Amino acid sequence: MTGTLTTRNLLSSQTQRGVSNAQAMGGQPLTSVSPEAAQAQVVLAQVDALMMGAGVAAAGAAGLKNLGPLSKSVQGLSSGGRYRWAAGEVNAGRLGGYIADASQDARLAKFPRNEWPAAKDFWPTLRTRTDDVPKIAKLVGMPEEEVLLAKQHLMVRYQLIRLDDGIIRVSRFEPNVEDAILWQRVTNGEELKEIEIKYLRMLVKHEHEEAKILSIHPGLMTEFLEKGDLFERLVVDLKIKGLDTDKLLLDEGKLRPVTPYRYAHIIAHQSGARQPNINIGDIYSDMGLIDVDLRYQQYMPTAKGKTLLGLK
Repeated sequence: MTGTLTTRNLLSSQTQRGVSNAQAMGGQPLTSVSPEAAQAQVVLAQVDALMMGAGVAAAGAAGLKNLGPLSKSVQGLSSGGRYRWAAGEVNAGRLGGYIADASQDARLAKFPRNEWPAAKDFWPTLRTRTDDVPKIAKLVGMPEEEVLLAKQHLMVRYQLIRLDDGIIRVSRFEPNVEDAILWQRVTNGEELKEIEIKYLRMLVKHEHEEAKILSIHPGLMTEFLEKGDLFERLVVDLKIKGLDTDKLLLDEGKLRPVTPYRYAHIIAHQSGARQPNINIGDIYSDMGLIDVDLRYQQYMPTAKGKTLLGLK
């Protein structure tokens, strides 16, 4: 992420997304998932692999057999239907790069859980909308399945993230009011400026690429839990791709330990799916939708902005 005043954390200089306020962090432990939830997560991982890999036509339903009654929920569905099923039934508690097994559950339970306070959660209405994905897909020129995966990654899924206090926590990404307002404006059918469309295209592409990396490399979580850091793998994989690692090595102290999400973020960014570095905050400030709130050290919605987002 950038350290400018334009995106995500207005007045902060953190090196990763979702990390602006230590006081926002809870200390609840992550409980182990139920066998049913674990099975559902396995199904979703296979759905992701099918969608991001050879596709349903090539892979067929073979990857979904022998999964018990849950397989009936997705057999015969189109690619978009499989994602919609996964989004509705599974994603609310899914961890990026996660493989569900008993030993991992025990190790994940040691990480405290963070929930952002209601005042900083700008996504609740959009999380449950179903009419947004087709509109955004058409606007940015991407398949609906990819936009839905990006949306779930951005708004819904939980990751292992190192927050302000240096502690790795199970958390959703810190909601960004500019992203939320832009997403809502598209959903409402409002006319956008070209710079907003460019920002949205970068955002969706970046979030999709992160989610894709985590989906097709579920072993990242296992490796992280065993080694406690993916930094060395990150350096090796970047070099294999022929990408520059000099700055990464200079920033080593700021980055480590590298979690699965952080690994995916850097690989995506360095591979061309860059996180937006465009200022759309001024647009929404001029429209009276957001203003600087020094309590939270970031842009927050005004009364007009809250109305747009369906917030109290």
